[in-house]
Amino acid sequence: MSMAGQIAFITGGAMGIGRAFTETLLAEGAEKVYIADMNEEAGRNTVTELEAQFGSGRCALLVVDVTNSAQFEDAFQRAVTESGHIDLMVNNAGTFNESDWEPVVELNLVACVRGSKLAMEHMNKKNGGRGGRVINTSSGLGLHDLHATPLYCATKSGVRSFTSSMALHPDRELTGVQFASICPTSVKTDFLKKFDERTCFYFHTFKDVLDNMSITPSQVAEGFLKLLRMPHMNGAILKVGESGAEFCKLEYVGLGSDWTPPP
Repeated sequence: MSMAGQIAFITGGAMGIGRAFTETLLAEGAEKVYIADMNEEAGRNTVTELEAQFGSGRCALLVVDVTNSAQFEDAFQRAVTESGHIDLMVNNAGTFNESDWEPVVELNLVACVRGSKLAMEHMNKKNGGRGGRVINTSSGLGLHDLHATPLYCATKSGVRSFTSSMALHPDRELTGVQFASICPTSVKTDFLKKFDERTCFYFHTFKDVLDNMSITPSQVAEGFLKLLRMPHMNGAILKVGESGAEFCKLEYVGLGSDWTPPP
């Protein structure tokens, strides 16, 4: 799909992979990108820098806490009112803290569901919309279990499963809305600085993994671009790691009536 003339809305788009996604959208010709982010300073810097590169009026900051349903809905409606429609919704905002679980669930999973529902209601051709796409940021840990991050794994698995299930909508051809998830492995951003003995279980067993498996935001953005350019991306699960981007799927594997726990 060409992004030329398209309107995008992205949560957590001010820094890290969210900023890389925003820059990719503008480089691909998006008419405008709305950045919904709590970090006003980072957001304003991002808008200033990207508009200097791509042109005035190409992106806008909406300072919003997407875990606040009223704020999120209001920000989305403001973007719709100003531009008339949203063609691409990217639910990217996320956090990490195994010691404080409720805010993590609210941001990583609940806000993603809310954003997807807002987009679906607005884009749905059956409601008078013009169709569109929803890309949700899951994680490599939405595909695998890890002892150090059970909460993060749970929320990102939830994002991946929710997105894949939404893609199975029986009226998807009539709604005109496609759903896909992107699952990056550990990315070299300030996000990794949150991983320590307080926010992560058995951090000493996990630190080497972080040090040896980190990829850059630009590598994740290359996978994101792959999804954008696909004529049909509905149901795609794209894992992005050191070896590049690869599509995957999760399947039930029966192990019989007897089971031996792993060592």
